[in-house]
Amino acid sequence: MRASEPCSWGDTLTLTAAIAPQNADIQKVTWSSNNPAIAAVNDDGVVSGVSVGSTTITATAIDGGFVARVNITVVEAPQYALQPPALSPDPTDPAATTGTTVPVDPDAPVQPSDLWTPGFTPSSVPLTFDDVDENAWYFESVNKVASAGLFVGTQYGNFEPNAQMTRAMFAQVLANLDGANTADFAELLGSFRDVLPNAWYFEAVEWAASHGIITGFGDGNFAPNNAINREQMAAMLFRFINVMGIELPVSHTIVQFTDQSSISSWAVEDVAAMQAIGLITGRPDGSFDPQATASRAEVATIFARFLALIE
Repeated sequence: MRASEPCSWGDTLTLTAAIAPQNADIQKVTWSSNNPAIAAVNDDGVVSGVSVGSTTITATAIDGGFVARVNITVVEAPQYALQPPALSPDPTDPAATTGTTVPVDPDAPVQPSDLWTPGFTPSSVPLTFDDVDENAWYFESVNKVASAGLFVGTQYGNFEPNAQMTRAMFAQVLANLDGANTADFAELLGSFRDVLPNAWYFEAVEWAASHGIITGFGDGNFAPNNAINREQMAAMLFRFINVMGIELPVSHTIVQFTDQSSISSWAVEDVAAMQAIGLITGRPDGSFDPQATASRAEVATIFARFLALIE
């Protein structure tokens, strides 16, 4: 373990301890916190930031009783959300122009569904952020999604357009789009062991899990602070659209991406649907780049496209 580790309030941090010698009979340690009110730790070394402050986490070897300690400093996390549409092109994610094409179904739905309506009320006053220049390629998209209440800036009054979009942020934006009363989920025990009840995104994640929009990784974790990748975005968006009964027009010719085999099997249908609708399109070289992550500005552009389709 390193001498010190930072951890954000409401987030988790996994510690590991190396046992020496490597042939010790028992390769296990017990974990303890000097102050669980600041940072708690479970039997697997997963530290949970409970409140702002500093404390010490101790690992004690069962075989021999040797100890190692690490100082944990819990800091206040940026606040992305319960507050957060002229569509500007996204130069980092233009429509794919190469690859094998399949004709678009001419009978595909072309009208937004009357079974679902957006749950937000757009602001009549454009929202501004100190770090979003009006000449930036994403300016119109950020203004559109922020005015619709889908995104909000950080606690410092910025939008942080170049920051990576996390899985938790994405779940929160979907909840905001639906206008979900996520407070109904505040008292649940939780679907994922790494999503703590005091995390700012807990209610949105539980809402999304209850609708089958998110499923986690199969190991009991959701990885809320991991950057979301392109195939994960496609899957969550497609599930949201299906769950809410939304019908969107097919506007793009379906393509077989040059890296089609790199798309996870569970995401193939989702990626194809999002590409056909035009929400998440391919790269200029004909690839989809499924494992690539996206910035908040790029994701704002995707949701701005969505808003334009349902207006």
